[in-house]
Amino acid sequence: MRQIVKDQVTPIHQQLEDWLLDEISSSRLAPGDQVMSEQNIARQFGVSRTTVRVVYDRLVARGILTRSAGKGTFVAFPQMIENISLLVGFSEKMNAAGISPTTRLLGLDVKGPSPTAAAALRISEQEDQVVEVRRLRLLRGIPFVLHTAILPYPRFKGVLDYDLEQGRMTDYLQTATGHGIDHAEETISAYAAAAEESRLLNVARGFPMLSVTGVTYDSLGSPIRYSVARYHSSMVRLKTAQHRNRQQGAQ
Repeated sequence: MRQIVKDQVTPIHQQLEDWLLDEISSSRLAPGDQVMSEQNIARQFGVSRTTVRVVYDRLVARGILTRSAGKGTFVAFPQMIENISLLVGFSEKMNAAGISPTTRLLGLDVKGPSPTAAAALRISEQEDQVVEVRRLRLLRGIPFVLHTAILPYPRFKGVLDYDLEQGRMTDYLQTATGHGIDHAEETISAYAAAAEESRLLNVARGFPMLSVTGVTYDSLGSPIRYSVARYHSSMVRLKTAQHRNRQQGAQ
C-alpha cells in the first residue's frame, strides 16, 4: 500500500486523494464498493481525520464518491445520462450504456385509479380499474430508480402474467396494444425524498430527487400507460433534444 510522505512537496491531502483515485481507476475499488471510514483511513495512514474528510468532500463534490446516510461512503457509479427524448425502455437504455440493470418487483395490483391516473388515461375514476406495477430498478445492485406504471384494466390484464423482473414492459406493451407504441409526453420535476424513497433508494429523507411523470400513447393516439419514475438524483442526468419549429424559424 502506498505510504504518505509527510515531508514531501506534494501536500498530504493530495497524496491521499491520488491514492484513492488510483484504487478506483485500477478497479481495486469498484463502483458501489464502500471505502474505509474517515477514522480508519486516518489511523492507517497516520493523518488527521480532518485531512481525510477534506479529501472525501472533494471527491464527493466531483461525483467520484457518494455518501449514504447511516451506511458510509461508497465509490459512485459514473453518472448515467438518460436520453428521455428516445422512447425506449429503461433496460434497453442501460444495456446500450454497457450496464445490465436488475429489477425487483415491489407490487402488482388491480385497483381503482387515482384522479390523476384516471385523467391521464381518460378513464372513469369511479367505474374503471387499472393495473399498478411498482418496480425498483438497480444498477450493479445499487438502487437507482423507483418506477410505477399504471395500465388500463382489463385491456392490459396480460401484464399480470408477464415476467416483470426479467422481461421489458415496453416489449409487452408494443405487442399487447395491437397497434404499437407511438409517443409519450413527460414532465420533469424536483422534490425531496419522503419515507418510501429513503427506505428503498438508501437516501436520507429530504434528499433531492428527480421525478419524471409521463403518459405513453399507442399509434391510434390512445393513452396506454401513466408512469412515474423517481430517480436517485446523484446518479443520473436527464437529456432531451429540442427543435425549433421550421415555420417559426422562417418568420
